[in-house]
Amino acid sequence: MVTTMMIALGTIIGMSTIAAAPTAHAADMPACWYSPTKEVQKNIQQQLAKLGLYTGNIDGKWGTLSIKAIQQAVYNWGGYTGPIDGAPGQNTCTNVQKFAGTRGDYPGVQDGKLGENTWKGFLTAIKTPPVSVTSVKINSPGTLVMRGGVSITLTATVSPSAAWQKAVTWSTSNAAAATVTNGVITARGTGFAVITVTTKDGKHTNSIPVSVSAGFQARVLDQATRTLGQGWQPFGHRSFFGLGPVQPWCVSYVKEILRRAGFPYTIPTESSSELASFAIKGQYHLKWVAKGPQTTPQPGDIIVWDWDKNWETSPPLSTIFDLTKKPEVRTADHVSIVNVVTSYNQFSFIGGNQGSKDDSKGLVTAENVPDTADHTYGHILGFIRPIA
Repeated sequence: MVTTMMIALGTIIGMSTIAAAPTAHAADMPACWYSPTKEVQKNIQQQLAKLGLYTGNIDGKWGTLSIKAIQQAVYNWGGYTGPIDGAPGQNTCTNVQKFAGTRGDYPGVQDGKLGENTWKGFLTAIKTPPVSVTSVKINSPGTLVMRGGVSITLTATVSPSAAWQKAVTWSTSNAAAATVTNGVITARGTGFAVITVTTKDGKHTNSIPVSVSAGFQARVLDQATRTLGQGWQPFGHRSFFGLGPVQPWCVSYVKEILRRAGFPYTIPTESSSELASFAIKGQYHLKWVAKGPQTTPQPGDIIVWDWDKNWETSPPLSTIFDLTKKPEVRTADHVSIVNVVTSYNQFSFIGGNQGSKDDSKGLVTAENVPDTADHTYGHILGFIRPIA
């Protein structure tokens, strides 16, 4: 009876049969697990108790409670992903050693085998006050606008930088519209989804809305993407000598992409300015979309660029592209197609005759806003939205 009570009491207060000798290996422990001296075991118990992770006796004898507290400490740091069960495996050993070397002063080899020096480094690590997470932020402003089949990678920043738990998980509110795996968002189908990142402790989240377009705009982008890296010949004008494109071919490119996407209307111009003029006047099923913080461009929209900004001294926008009066003062310089949108003033685009490093080759290229000195939001007059 007395023996039975003593065994039960030992279980309650966390007693164990793990040997207290230096680097002793118990028969019921994995090959990677060696317990330190009784003194180090006791010091680790004391520190884990101060952290609120250990509630057993401070006796220098590790049992289930002690090992669970060790697992919890490494879990809180962000490295250990296994169960908090007091039954260590190789996962526990590897992450205890990593913790001892990263947060503590263990200088040895990271071989996943625990010894006296590893545990001394572990003790140093848990004496360093844990830094809690205060926030997490997805590094992408505004609404993400995508077309089906496109993927984009986002990152999450956990603050403060010294926080122990920097691991995060990603989730989606609507997998039919968009899925997410480790920050890689893939547009699946027409619709809307909220992508959420959650810190490991579950206390902090941040979300970003994702809108997935389809229909005509998706077809425009599909056709534009297919032409990346192609030469100018299908879209541009031959020179008088037949040597290459001497006239700008950005409008020709946009018109051809619209045609391939099924746009049923002929647009009688090769001029960026006149194309914009048609949209401002609502002609040829083109709609003018003003730029600004309240207007997020959509994939498939046409960007109208003014690289020399000569329009700023011109009359109101309604007359800016009146080509019968001083067109040299009121001209746009370039058009291209909106691709992936991350905010009203940050997006990628596809076009021909872009003035990029590949332009000498006459290639269709994909670029970003902001990117080069010529590709900033300030160089954009507005957007044209084809209505098919």
